Amino acid sequence: MGDDVRERYPNLPDTSPLGQPLDWAWVRGARSEWGVRPEPGPRGLTMSDVAVGPYGEVPEHPAHRSMAPRGADIAPDTPDMGYILNRKPDVWAENTRELYEEAVARQWSATRDIPWSELEELPSDLEHAMCRVCTTLAELGPSERVDVAPWVHWDCMGELRELHPQDAALPR
Repeated sequence: MGDDVRERYPNLPDTSPLGQPLDWAWVRGARSEWGVRPEPGPRGLTMSDVAVGPYGEVPEHPAHRSMAPRGADIAPDTPDMGYILNRKPDVWAENTRELYEEAVARQWSATRDIPWSELEELPSDLEHAMCRVCTTLAELGPSERVDVAPWVHWDCMGELRELHPQDAALPR
């Protein structure tokens, strides 16, 4: 490790927890963003608020074609990925932050949009059946090309019919 890095960061360990030697050469010449802090606006912390310092600067043409995030230091020996779409006019729109914030604001939120304090408590058997429905949907929902509706209907409605044989409103 270079002496300049050791002087700047005297507490860096020489070995990893597994006993492997650590090379801190990548720290040499790193720009520090220490102290750069976004300030929340009246709508909370938005994408526009966090786009500060080098992280918020979108270059017209990046100096290096890699997958490094904006504002990151890139070692000179980092391989060039060869991307051909890398000019700002080809890949950037000035209103993306605002579009993202609008999408977040318009997204349905169970916490905000359901009046939880006004809901009536379900009978325990119905609560159990609903828990089974929701568990099934949570388990199978992300799977592509899985039609869970017939199984959920058959399994849970059958259970409800067993619990409430007198209820003619339950589908057969």
